[in-house]
Amino acid sequence: MADALAERLSSLEERFSSHSYEGRGPALLIKEGSIPILVSAPHAVMQTREGKDKRAEILTGALALWLHEEAGIHVFCHARSDGHDPNFDAFEENTYQRELVRYCLEHRISCVLDLHGAASDRGFGVDIGTGGKEHPSLLGHKFLLDLMNASLVQTVGKLGRFDDAVMHDGVFAAAGPHTIGRNVSERAQAPALQLEINGQLRNVADPSAAAALAKGLALFCLMAGRWDKEAPDPQVMHLFQAKEQLPRDVCYLSAGSHEGISGTLCLQGPSGEAPLVHVRTADRAYAEARLASSAVGEDACPSAIFLPNRMTKRLFGGASGQGLLEPEAGMPVLVQRTPARACMVRVPVAEHVDRVYVSHDVAEWIEKETGDSARPKECVLYSRVSDTQLVIDPHGADYAPYALVAHEESVYVPRYFKALLGIGQLPVHQIRQEEMELLLDRADADTCELMRRSYGPSTTRSDPFCRLREDCSGDDLRRLAQAERALGVDRALELVLADAPKAKEKGRLGRIGDAFLDRWIGSRKLWLLSTYAKDEDDANGIARLSPDLMKLAGVEDNDRICVRFGSAQAQLRVLVDEGIDDARVSLPAGTRAALGIDSVNDVVTVERKESHILRRSMDLQLMALLGTVIAVFQLDLDLPIQMLICLVLFPIISWAALNEERVKVR
Repeated sequence: MADALAERLSSLEERFSSHSYEGRGPALLIKEGSIPILVSAPHAVMQTREGKDKRAEILTGALALWLHEEAGIHVFCHARSDGHDPNFDAFEENTYQRELVRYCLEHRISCVLDLHGAASDRGFGVDIGTGGKEHPSLLGHKFLLDLMNASLVQTVGKLGRFDDAVMHDGVFAAAGPHTIGRNVSERAQAPALQLEINGQLRNVADPSAAAALAKGLALFCLMAGRWDKEAPDPQVMHLFQAKEQLPRDVCYLSAGSHEGISGTLCLQGPSGEAPLVHVRTADRAYAEARLASSAVGEDACPSAIFLPNRMTKRLFGGASGQGLLEPEAGMPVLVQRTPARACMVRVPVAEHVDRVYVSHDVAEWIEKETGDSARPKECVLYSRVSDTQLVIDPHGADYAPYALVAHEESVYVPRYFKALLGIGQLPVHQIRQEEMELLLDRADADTCELMRRSYGPSTTRSDPFCRLREDCSGDDLRRLAQAERALGVDRALELVLADAPKAKEKGRLGRIGDAFLDRWIGSRKLWLLSTYAKDEDDANGIARLSPDLMKLAGVEDNDRICVRFGSAQAQLRVLVDEGIDDARVSLPAGTRAALGIDSVNDVVTVERKESHILRRSMDLQLMALLGTVIAVFQLDLDLPIQMLICLVLFPIISWAALNEERVKVR
């Protein structure tokens, strides 16, 4: 793998090394990216400073182009010598910097990496320049320095070749008045880091060193590219394996990093995000047990984050680089507050109880945020109490045309959907363990005692809920309902914008076929809560519904259903289950993972698979069609007329044969 990377870098370097590193083509090489990170290579070819030629800083241009291929960053390189030095000349005379600032403003670049080369005999691997001690080039976003430091320590640091694998603002602080870092940060308001890279790391004859550098830069770019500027106080923590592998989105934080952090977090990795992760404290013994054999060791304990394997795979499993970024102990994870919008919960009028709506200002916010995002986003209505996600369709969700009175910051939730979200009535029947801890922190002593008396802890380690006891007295239930209303339990809904999974788009013929089947056969969409499947169902990919829901969905045993969660979907065989609740569908573990369901309490939509119904009814249709053909050919008519009659009758007979299936859902 390292050899292949070195070979690719050598190939990309040819763009700059031609004509003895004077380069070729236009002086500026610009490539547009898909994430808001830009990599600048001003010395990829020879430059002229104060009338003297200076050698090119080898491989800086190739690294920028490779990062464009692997991470989707923007590229801005000096690709042909023109008698100037882009990192030294005054801004007014510096075409490179003026165009770079303009490009950053036009493309809303959130961070600039300026690559440079240092001599091979330097004692450091990489010197990160941020303008000096106060890091002025970072514009207050110091976590970017922490993230770059953690990424390079994890990769370059493991080579063990340098006195200081990574240092910052040491020999090269990028503090001069005409440096790229200073002008980009001041004029384009984009945080900038200047990287002076030791020549040993820019040598393709040493593939392991070049791969370590490339891996560290790619790790930073992919994670910084997911940075949400609206999220307050991002932090960089180190990844370790959780002691318990539970099917829950819970992270354990070491005691030092847990201070001041509670509720729900958004975790960012190089290949994905987990936007609704609950926090638990890892005690010292827990942390030391997990860090004992780590390469990072106890130094990472104050900033350690412990994740189960399924979440680690979600954050790191799909990273680019053909395995170059496989997760290892100590890798950085970007931790942010969940970007969410709290809304007042209201009920829509009776004519609009088939979906969730939002007020006009919230609809405008969703449109703005999803339209400006470089990555596809889904709008999720999230209940902290029940840990339930309901993906809503923002198109046509603006309730303004139906509201008699305009309400700001509101979400209109019909009664059935409130029940699905776990806040349909007070007191609520179950509360997520982590949310219960937060409620108890906010409640007075009497309320705490009442809640602890009324709710029983979970019965198994995989069960995340505290459930209302069946033996609660009527007086306790009334007091509990009042206490939960005062604590805002019935309003614990947030709108969250989360990364949407990549959905395979159907072609035109596929969409036409779906429209035909919907008209010819039909289906009914059911909103249901997902829950665990039986052990035998996990192995066989089987979903189960109650008898009443089977009738509503228009399906029979062994029919196929389509289960959707946002833009992700899966197809399953379905069987009836007398013991399952009428608001739930049991889904196998593999299906839940494929759909991106983080809780067994998330809302999915279920519809019957119309093409399966068509195939199941094929024998009935064939018998009817065969009888029609025999009858028509008994008539004393010319063959063309007989064939024409059959062609006319076939769709009529097929329509009639499928009438029973349409009646089930219409």
